[in-house]
This record gives sequence, C-alpha cells and structure tokens, in this order.
Amino acid sequence: MTTDMAAAGTVDLARIPTGFADPVHDAQAVFRVVLEALSRPGRVQALPGPVHQPLGRPAALKPALAAALLALLDAQTSLWLSPALAAGGEVQAWLRFHTGTRFADRPEAADFAAACADEVDAGLLRRLPAGSDEAPHTSATLLVEVASLQASGGPSPCLRLSGPGIEHEHRLSAGGLPHGFWRERIEQQQDFPCGVDLLLCHDTRVAGLPRSTAVFLLPEG
Repeated sequence: MTTDMAAAGTVDLARIPTGFADPVHDAQAVFRVVLEALSRPGRVQALPGPVHQPLGRPAALKPALAAALLALLDAQTSLWLSPALAAGGEVQAWLRFHTGTRFADRPEAADFAAACADEVDAGLLRRLPAGSDEAPHTSATLLVEVASLQASGGPSPCLRLSGPGIEHEHRLSAGGLPHGFWRERIEQQQDFPCGVDLLLCHDTRVAGLPRSTAVFLLPEG
C-alpha cells in the first residue's frame, strides 16, 4: 500500500482543517514572504497576521511551515514528510486535499521535504536530490521547523552567512539542528550549483538559506 492510500484510509475527509481563509490571496502573500526569505538569506521574515491567524492546519504543523507548504506544493510536486509529521496521516490528507501534491516514500524521490529539527541530520541532507550541473533546478527544498530562529546573538549553533543577497555578511541562529547537519551543509557548498535549498520555519516566521549561500559555523561561546 502506498503512503497516499494508507493515509486516505485512516483520515475522515470531513474533518480536514480549512487551510487558507482566502486561498488565492493568502497563497500569493505567503509565496512573496518565502521568495523574500530566499532572496535575502538569513533575514527572518514574518507571515502577515491576516494570513496565519485564521489558517486551519493540522496540530502537527506550526503556522509558517503549514502556510509555506500550502503555497509551494501543487499536483506537479512530490513531498517527503518526516516520521513525526507523517504519523497518523492527518498532514498527508490535509495537503493532498488542499494542494493535490504527491507523497514520496523516500527523500531521494522528493521535490520537497518537511521535518522537525530533531528529526534532521546530515544523512537526510545527503539523501535529498541535489540536482546536477546540467539541471541544478531539479534539486529539493527542505523545510524544517526549528526550535528557535533569530538574527545574531541567539543560541548555538550560530551561522555566519555570505553570498548573493547579502551585502557583506549576516548571522543567524537556528535552534535544534545538530552541528553535523551544518557541517554537511558546508561540505556541500563545494558542489554548487548543485545543493539543497533550506527554508527554516519557527512558529510564524521563516528564514531562507538557498544553495548559493555560503555558511560558516561559528564556535560556541
């Protein structure tokens, strides 16, 4: 049985949360926020209150992650969900109903992946499609619900960022992701233009780290 079929058999479609209050307007607003986050790496962006406050979503998804998935997914995309987000089938049913997206059983087969920070490690980053020199656009985007998200001065690990969209350098703290994950992200920088784009989410805020961003892990203390 496929992931889609299993989820469909365990969820009452009549109880699926409503999603965006205004599907067209809200999706456009969230897409603009995500685009701004990826265009200005490391700058924390907030979802508009009129979008996230009435958003109907499964309990497993915080507002920014839920809204970003609604805005980015459609019937032409495939999504891999981490075990915690996939548990019970509510998230799959909600996303299938509102976006028509397909679900991948393995990260290697996904256009997008969504996970909580405590389920993310270097191995997941290695498994996601990184594209190729001929077709870098076929790489995946990983969306992660982190424990905290703030510009400079936050808890470890703290990142120093540079590259397109950053005038000199920028600093960002994203709680909950292990140092091994960031070391793998740094290692993958030598493969650019291949690589995985990251969208870090925390409650109602997001920050983007596209593959073009150079990341340096600052020492603790």
